[in-house]
Amino acid sequence: MKNLISLADFDVGTQPGLRDRLAEIYQEFRTVQASSQHALTLPGVTELRPHCPNCRAAISNSQTLFVKNEIPHARCEQCHLVYTHVTLSTDQDAAQYDDSDFMRAYAKLKRHPLYAQLEIAKAGYLLQRAGQLLKINEGNLLDIGASTGAVMAAASDEGYVSYGIEPDGAMAEILAAQYPSRFVTGYFPQDLPAEW
Repeated sequence: MKNLISLADFDVGTQPGLRDRLAEIYQEFRTVQASSQHALTLPGVTELRPHCPNCRAAISNSQTLFVKNEIPHARCEQCHLVYTHVTLSTDQDAAQYDDSDFMRAYAKLKRHPLYAQLEIAKAGYLLQRAGQLLKINEGNLLDIGASTGAVMAAASDEGYVSYGIEPDGAMAEILAAQYPSRFVTGYFPQDLPAEW
């Protein structure tokens, strides 16, 4: 395991000048994000998930942990996966990865070198804390929605064998080149390779 990561390692407020260096790209992203968020309130965009996306246990076999933005987040009592009770409809979920102003701004923010560095540090911090809590510091880790690969990179740094799945083709192209045998483009769980 690497040196212990602290909150200060990824807290923009504790690193002099970093907030200013990221201000322009954050502003660009927030402007585009604000215009895209109203879509989540439109009819037919979201649907209630009837079961756990991992083990297929009924939603009644889950415990609500918290509600954020009016969406319940729950833990499956059978397999312990934390998931949201509400999800985008299949068509809307696929559409969000279309080339759009929002996705271009999102990818630009996530790929900014300073932002990427902060994300990897944050992922490393969370993995270290989870490892302490669960008393594990090795094994396999699956990143569902791997995005730019920050969690996969941090997991590898921490000694885990990291795997990832990501539906966004633009993001996936980069990860597939980095992790050719441990990354797939697609949706969880239906697109996971059988050998995983």
